Amino acid sequence: MSRAGSKGRTESWVKALLVVSIVALTVAGLAAPAARAETTTTATGSTAATGAAPATTAATTGSSTAPAPGATGLGVTPAPSGWQALNPGILPPQIQVQEWPEYDTTSQETLVLVDLTVPDTVTLPFTFKYAVPKGARVTGFAMVAPGGAFDYNRPSPQFSSGGADYDLVTVTVPTYRQIHLEYYYDPGIPAQGAKSFPVVFVSPADTPSLVVTVQEPKRATGFNISPSGQPAGPDAEGFKYLTDSFTNVKDGDRIRVDVSYTKNDTDPSVTGATTSTKGRSASTTWFLALLIVLVVAVVALVAYRLFYKGSRPSGRGATGKGGSQQRRPSGASQKTGKQGPSGASRGDSPRGRPGAGAAVGGPDRFCTDCGTQLGKKDRFCPRCGHEREG
Repeated sequence: MSRAGSKGRTESWVKALLVVSIVALTVAGLAAPAARAETTTTATGSTAATGAAPATTAATTGSSTAPAPGATGLGVTPAPSGWQALNPGILPPQIQVQEWPEYDTTSQETLVLVDLTVPDTVTLPFTFKYAVPKGARVTGFAMVAPGGAFDYNRPSPQFSSGGADYDLVTVTVPTYRQIHLEYYYDPGIPAQGAKSFPVVFVSPADTPSLVVTVQEPKRATGFNISPSGQPAGPDAEGFKYLTDSFTNVKDGDRIRVDVSYTKNDTDPSVTGATTSTKGRSASTTWFLALLIVLVVAVVALVAYRLFYKGSRPSGRGATGKGGSQQRRPSGASQKTGKQGPSGASRGDSPRGRPGAGAAVGGPDRFCTDCGTQLGKKDRFCPRCGHEREG
């Protein structure tokens, strides 16, 4: 194989590696935002899970600090007079509510996770309504498959005004009976120091048991809730919880829990929670590996170009296109065989052209590029194609 052919193939491989690296980095960049996390928290025998789906909807506009929706005291406050039931006839055996203050946003918000299972007596598909505080941001709704997988590929929740202090969120449930809602709102959490604030939840249905679980923020001290809760945790991420249960809750009842703790910073408990730690780590490693491959490919291509250009001599006695460096012979043919009177070979030319190397009536000439002997009538070198000089 000639050096020219080898160089061509090497350059093709380097270019191919460069193109593949660029394409892979582009795909990784587009796919990165689509990564999801799945975090499971267990408290007092109940399991509530959150998959960090992309923020699909923003609730109605309003103040970022949502007023407490009609809760006048701790624990359960009955629905206000004239309340129209959100989901009459749907009786989940338990409603699980988790409040995660200052979890993963820089503003002083609490993440609310609501999980319940609709009884088999309800025909699929069905619609379900939630009341959320005014200004809340709904960031995910999912059905939960029997194996525990979260299916966020549902029609977007629909919003409507429900009253002065809450909005209505309506979801359509076509397949599974276990459903999950997550939203953020600001209950009035102070920025730093000693913090005390209420979290209020509106029950979306009649239920014999409603469990409220509050997560203790990282770096918080003196964490407490009222009514007093039972400790639970830590979970896989090291979070601790306090939980309280309420019985015979009716559709529209307000459940208020006061939360207090001291925390001398405004940083959330976790950062980048839209992707799990494992997912972030794997994604980052994969992206860095692709970036390294791209850099190596670019450096290799540049170095190859510089080496190829700088190592190719020009002029007489240069490296020929055939690959081997040859000096211009003086007075003798490069081909073996019988010599004529002028020293020219009577055999074939270097490429097998009979008589092409014979010099008739004049001195021998040689290619100035590769040194091959030229015949009298050769305008171009029969070996490398270089134009005859002189």
